[in-house]
Amino acid sequence: MTERRRGGGAHGKVLFVDDLSAPVLTPAQRSIRWLASMRRTSITTEGVLGRARRRTGLDDFGPGDFEARLQLLVEDYGADRGMGEMGRQMVSADLVRYATNRLLIHDYLRRHPEALEERIERPLVVVGLPRSGTTHLVNLLAADSRFRSLPLWEALEPVPNPREGTPSSAKVAAVRSIDGMLPRRAREWLGVDHLMADPRYLRCAASWVGMRTMVPYVAAMHPMNPDHVHEEIELMGPDFSCYTFEWTGHVPRYRDDYLERDQTPHYAYMKRVLQILQHL
Repeated sequence: MTERRRGGGAHGKVLFVDDLSAPVLTPAQRSIRWLASMRRTSITTEGVLGRARRRTGLDDFGPGDFEARLQLLVEDYGADRGMGEMGRQMVSADLVRYATNRLLIHDYLRRHPEALEERIERPLVVVGLPRSGTTHLVNLLAADSRFRSLPLWEALEPVPNPREGTPSSAKVAAVRSIDGMLPRRAREWLGVDHLMADPRYLRCAASWVGMRTMVPYVAAMHPMNPDHVHEEIELMGPDFSCYTFEWTGHVPRYRDDYLERDQTPHYAYMKRVLQILQHL
């Protein structure tokens, strides 16, 4: 990919993608791909659920209807011959994260049933085709402090993992110390105003650094830094009924099942997660 300037200033920057058929990789990208190729990731439903159980110490996923949808995803990913090892590792990690979130969500509602009494009043819903400007509109609306908007780090992991506990005073102090030493360019790279000691926030920041290393111009298309306001559709992922899975692989059987199924209960699931976030 090449970068040229049209006119003056940062707003005159134009990006030309000229290496799609034969990507030109940086040394860091080549090294990461080589390291990924040393493994062979096998994705199974049992493996995904087992890793989620070990991560949380929980084993109650709630209603089990989601397993059929997860199984379709696993089979479609397995049949996707265009997916490389790095892709398999990424989708496997996503599935485990969603299963982990499902355990934590169900556990939170078991411990705090009063969360379902929270009222989600007058939600503002943005609907549009992908790459049509919906993300820009969501961020414009989020600039209004009267709205409670959802940052990416909370969208990816809406409920804290009790196993991780509350960050210790020593960890909070260490993160504050690092935050105080960050130069402006580092903040711009991380996309953060201030680092938080919450492990979910730090994982999201690390993921963004990795993403920008592998796909340097992703920020020009769709920023994924921790504080970036994100669409609530991510909250449907733990119910494994969400069209975002179509972005990560060729999933025709899952897609057809998704389009044929009434999505009302899955939007109701998303609402319950929003109630938990408001309760928190």
